[in-house]
Amino acid sequence: MNSVADFASRLEGRINEASDRLGCGLGWRLFYSPLSVLEGASVAFIGLNPGGRFEPSDHPRLASDDGSAYVTEIWHGQAPGQDKLQLQVRALFDRLGVRPDQVLAGNLVPFRSPAWRDLPSPKDAEHFGEEIWREIFARAKPRLIICNSQLSFKTLLKVFDASAPQSAPAGWGNITVD
Repeated sequence: MNSVADFASRLEGRINEASDRLGCGLGWRLFYSPLSVLEGASVAFIGLNPGGRFEPSDHPRLASDDGSAYVTEIWHGQAPGQDKLQLQVRALFDRLGVRPDQVLAGNLVPFRSPAWRDLPSPKDAEHFGEEIWREIFARAKPRLIICNSQLSFKTLLKVFDASAPQSAPAGWGNITVD
């Protein structure tokens, strides 16, 4: 198997090409974790796509070099690691007994948009995400994968050729745990 650096470089090239081809002009972001998690992470946490109307200049595109973005980055003007989502995700990691910088955390689709429906070609973006995560998981092999969106979950079911799971109420409005 090729080195992590070679694998990452190839991923970066594919994402840049797909971003241009699909007309995704707001930038992109794949991992919220360091590249080292591609070798040995037991837990993965996958969201849908990076939000926002612009690409923050202090946020790396491919991977977080200095640990987990859920700990080190400034989001929405909060102190580093203090945005509501960062705190919630870290609480989940804490309950799982895993350090944030040891979690393979990222976006199913790396292309930024204010909302999913604002992507120029959501179906093509989803298909691209399925392709790259099939490769990422073939390399990383986490034992537990948590999805932070229904679409990420349904797409990753295809990646693993898995059957539909059972649903249960999460105890938070009409949200379910699958």
